[in-house]
Amino acid sequence: MRIETALKRKSEAICQLRDLYSSAAIFGMLSSDINTRVAQIRNETLAKCPVWAVSEFNGYRQALTDQLYADSLVYGGFVKGQFLSTHRNRPDYYEKHGVEPSAYADGGRVQLRGHYWATTKEPRPFFLA
Repeated sequence: MRIETALKRKSEAICQLRDLYSSAAIFGMLSSDINTRVAQIRNETLAKCPVWAVSEFNGYRQALTDQLYADSLVYGGFVKGQFLSTHRNRPDYYEKHGVEPSAYADGGRVQLRGHYWATTKEPRPFFLA
């Protein structure tokens, strides 16, 4: 494959990846749906590209994922039907609602524990344990 073709495909794949992660934050996509779409981009757009192009794509994806965890996701779960997070600066922080740390750590009391989108109106799961 010519280097110009590889560079063009890599740029196109990264553009598709940016669009995917932007849409994921808006619509609150599941991590499994993101992974499926990333695999499609890798298999279609980066098909037969050299390893360095795929590696750059993978590095860019890791940076976008790290940014999601820093800015767009919150860890929490439901206690008696109410979403409570583990982030002190949020209004749904569990201690602000009278839940003790020992009670929150009890796996039986917190249901559907995992990472949720902080960017959606209602808590939408990103990845549940």
